[in-house]
Amino acid sequence: MRKKTRLTRSSKQPAFSLLEACLAVLVTAIAISLSGDLLSMLKSFERQEQPVNQLALSYLQLDRFLKKGSDRVYVDLKNSDEDKVRIVKEAKGKVDKNYLLTTANHRNELVLSGGTGKGNMRLLRIWSASFEAQDGLVKISITEPNKNYSKLYLKLDKAPKDDEQVKSKEETKDQKNEQKSDDGKSSEPAKDASKAASG
Repeated sequence: MRKKTRLTRSSKQPAFSLLEACLAVLVTAIAISLSGDLLSMLKSFERQEQPVNQLALSYLQLDRFLKKGSDRVYVDLKNSDEDKVRIVKEAKGKVDKNYLLTTANHRNELVLSGGTGKGNMRLLRIWSASFEAQDGLVKISITEPNKNYSKLYLKLDKAPKDDEQVKSKEETKDQKNEQKSDDGKSSEPAKDASKAASG
């Protein structure tokens, strides 16, 4: 006769105890809390970094626009003050273009406007800005919408000196006078020869 074997559960099998279950719930709660804190920290970090990126992008956009296709870009110091900076862009064979770097929309945007009034290039949303113009350099002090304070330094070419412009104008006048005098001298011997032939 065969013995019937019964399958019975052994009391020695491991099972989750109440303490282990509480510990698992606690670890899960801590993990969820940490991941939520990490996510909110990353979002705030992204918000803080955005103005810096916008500031750098605006600077590059302005610098590339002014220097593209130009021989000289300089500050018109006579027509610049703390509210605006007039920038002159020279190119060979073309008419000089004047641009005005200023604020718009109740001083809440930094813009570059064309000298002909064709419109504005919006560069950056700001809280306020002030300008300082020097020969070859523009300093822009910016208060950002989140009240952070930044400075942009835009390096340009030196302005042509008035002496250079006067000298170049005098040289062109001297060259024209020399050409006229050369033409006059060459016509005088011809007149003398015609008088001698007739006399």
